[in-house]
Amino acid sequence: MIDCGVEVKAVKRITIGGALNVSQVWLGMLQLAQASVDQMTAMNVVTSSLSLGVSVFDCAREYGGHEIMAEVIESLGAHGKGELVIADKSRARSYEDMETAIAESLTELGCEQIGIYMLHDVRGREDFELRTGAWRYLVEAKEMGLVHAIGISTRTVEGVKLAAEIDELDIVQAPFNEVGVGIFDGDIGAMERALELAKAKGKTICAFKVFGGGALFKRWKEALKFVLKHKCVDCICIGATTSAEVRAVVSFLNQLESDSLAGYGLRQRIVIADWCISCGICAQVCPTGALVFREGSLQVDESTCTFCGACIAACLEEAIFIVQVEQL
Repeated sequence: MIDCGVEVKAVKRITIGGALNVSQVWLGMLQLAQASVDQMTAMNVVTSSLSLGVSVFDCAREYGGHEIMAEVIESLGAHGKGELVIADKSRARSYEDMETAIAESLTELGCEQIGIYMLHDVRGREDFELRTGAWRYLVEAKEMGLVHAIGISTRTVEGVKLAAEIDELDIVQAPFNEVGVGIFDGDIGAMERALELAKAKGKTICAFKVFGGGALFKRWKEALKFVLKHKCVDCICIGATTSAEVRAVVSFLNQLESDSLAGYGLRQRIVIADWCISCGICAQVCPTGALVFREGSLQVDESTCTFCGACIAACLEEAIFIVQVEQL
């Protein structure tokens, strides 16, 4: 067990699909992989999270999380990884593409089974209909024991409503926070009603963007309270680039004394993900002009950025994040 410097009770557990026991808190690998953190630091964040009771690590090949998790799994060995669960996802459209995606995940991660696998970024009914082949293989992969639980991730109200109707589906992952950041086709009220439908059908609900992509970080405790006290939410997926962030969240969830993250010597930083399409919307809405294009790429002037989150809310590709990094 790694000493994380804080007394922590066990993270609450939930059960998915009737048998898979996982932590209430998941660590999303997107920010960690995109923030240009060195490999050793990234691995330390993961192993520290494990020692705090966080058992699920949400990754996707496109995020760059496979490489980090593969090294962690190898370093822990067959017995050391204990209850570690991988939540993986793919944008596959056809049966063959999903078959390939799962095979690649198993090979790259060095696993015999993926704990949770999701059809990624389902925009709604029409999108799902175009990807029924991929979903069909996902159902078969569960029957074959290649994956334990299956579901969809979505950023739309329509996607959550669809998830409620799919009998084979175990889990739906959707953006949920008090201001509705990340919801593509409605507001927080519409998303709440959709989640209620899914919950009534026995689906596990995993909320992501609980901090609004970093926009709500200055009031992170209130943001956590809103999501975790909601009757529809079973678990949350948080983004973090430091062990201090994970410690603070877990401590707060266990109702222990928790300082603000500033007390851990962290500073904020804007990260532009690899899939930014340079559309310029973020630069147009930035109130301080901190986002500018130089030589065809988007850059951030950190001397003028106030981390207000306007760019995060405006980005249609969800390619902008506010992360916390160790002070230099």
